[in-house]
Amino acid sequence: MKKKIYSLLFLILLVFLPVVVKAESTTGKMYVDIQIETDGSLFVREITVLNGEYNGNYRTIDFKNINAPHFTGSPTDFGGSDIYNGSNISDIKVYDIDDKNNIDFSSFAKKSHEFTRVNSAANGEYGVYTLTTTSSGVELKIFNPDRYRSAFYIEYRIADAVVVHKDVAELAWNILGDEYQENIDDFKVQVHLPTADSSMRVWGHGPLNGNIERTSDDTVTMTYDFLGAYNAVDVRLMFDKTITPNAIKQTNVAARNYILEYEKQQAEEANRQREAIQLENNIVKIATGLWYVVLLTIIVIVYLKYDKERKVNFDMQYYREIPGAYGPELVEYLLKKNITELGFSASLLQIIVKKGLKVEEIPSSNPKKKVYKFVKTDNGQNLTAAENILLKLLIDDIGNGREVELDEIKKYGKNITNATNFMEKYQDWCLEAKISGEKMNFFQQNNLPKLIGILFSLLGFGLFILNMSFETNFILAYIIPIVSILGIIYFATFKKRTEEGALEYQKWMAFKRFLLDFGRMDEKTLPEVYMWEKYLVYATVLGCADQLEKQMKIKIKNMNTVNDAYMMNDYYLIHFMMYNDISSTLSKTMHTAVASSRSSIAASRSSSSSGFGGGMSTGGGSFGGGSGGGRF
Repeated sequence: MKKKIYSLLFLILLVFLPVVVKAESTTGKMYVDIQIETDGSLFVREITVLNGEYNGNYRTIDFKNINAPHFTGSPTDFGGSDIYNGSNISDIKVYDIDDKNNIDFSSFAKKSHEFTRVNSAANGEYGVYTLTTTSSGVELKIFNPDRYRSAFYIEYRIADAVVVHKDVAELAWNILGDEYQENIDDFKVQVHLPTADSSMRVWGHGPLNGNIERTSDDTVTMTYDFLGAYNAVDVRLMFDKTITPNAIKQTNVAARNYILEYEKQQAEEANRQREAIQLENNIVKIATGLWYVVLLTIIVIVYLKYDKERKVNFDMQYYREIPGAYGPELVEYLLKKNITELGFSASLLQIIVKKGLKVEEIPSSNPKKKVYKFVKTDNGQNLTAAENILLKLLIDDIGNGREVELDEIKKYGKNITNATNFMEKYQDWCLEAKISGEKMNFFQQNNLPKLIGILFSLLGFGLFILNMSFETNFILAYIIPIVSILGIIYFATFKKRTEEGALEYQKWMAFKRFLLDFGRMDEKTLPEVYMWEKYLVYATVLGCADQLEKQMKIKIKNMNTVNDAYMMNDYYLIHFMMYNDISSTLSKTMHTAVASSRSSIAASRSSSSSGFGGGMSTGGGSFGGGSGGGRF
């Protein structure tokens, strides 16, 4: 049962882990440097660092927005129109930069190898690029595989990007369009005026987690610590028109107030969105905090009422008799509420004790190795349904209908047919044993609190996704998956014994203490030797069989030395020593048989499947230019 639970939890992790783990195939850095020239053109340089595996970088660079409406001079045109388009793109050059691990704006001076334009190239080539002209710009395919560990460098010139109005000049330019296909971990843009202008005003449009500011009277810097894929980003500068005296694109419209009014509206809308997002974030944070409080409350209630072990009126240090008249597999169920290979091997020992099987040593080619076989008898004493399933598996399926060798059991599951049969019978045995265990009324039925706890733990994954989607940056949100999984494990596995079960448990623990201290007991106080093999049966599931075997062997030697006639005859001595030897290897044999069968089945199956700076305003991509791209 526990293995099934852990498998389920692993599948849950596979579902939710992609939300947590950032993919390797990201653009690590993109730095853009734009120099505004006095003629209104732009000299643009870009550095791109890709993470993960790639053959090269695919870039589209547009000098105009073909979807922009025609400029008429109306106020709405200052929110985006064809007046902001450039007239062409030229002087395109491609390089790489050797050290892609230490990229900043000073790296633009460190371009290394100039790439050659070719008509076509194949994946894996280096130092070449193809260029395709489009109606709005160009498409570049730059061949620079990841094994070269270098950054991509592009430079180009856009003509007539600056617009000169009657009162001011401006640049409204799309840095990225909505076609860039990868997340960018670090995105920075610098825009430089030809000369300083203290009256310069700046705005940026795009996702609201970015920032734009005047870093000097002639430089504007835009930054994004993270820019999601397919997000358009643009920048707008309004400045003294005398700075670009040779610019030829003019509107003869007094644009300053129109620009300020448009940007005011954009800023107000962005602030409304920020307030709404902040409210949503606060709600998600509060819900997350309440989830932790309620989950802790549920855990405390469940522990006190349904998990904490009962106190029973039992204080014996040792219990010398076998506490219950039921098999070792049910003792394992009492201890763990589960049955495993330990119970399986102990049940076989119990069949031997009940005379359903007898053990015989057979000749071996290796004198140092003892070989045994189990022979079916006709005088088994009250075998249970589970024991009969086990007996049939060993004698009829693995053996020849009358007997089976120990090594045959170990080797039986090597092929798929036998392995499948073995695991089916093993599962039948487990089911029958668990049904018998449930009838013993050892444990409370706690299905409702388990269900409530598991469902509430699963709710945490929903809150985790909300926190990640809303980018709340709430520290408690990051550990929700771990807490949820731990909660599911706890609620799925907690158990509480009934009063009867708790008393039985204490008796068996006292019996275990007796077995662990068996070697310290006076021989005269010990039960007769014929009882010892029964002790070994239960020691197997109590986890102390190895210690008990060693102590029993010492006791046998001492008893023979002190009194040859003490409590036994040669039959019991021979029988016990053989049984002792069998029990020391049987657990390993049964475990090997189960594991071998599982491995054979697993190996045979496979699956397939096909103004003055500040926060950014809303929008982005309304102006001239734009670009996209990714990797190939």
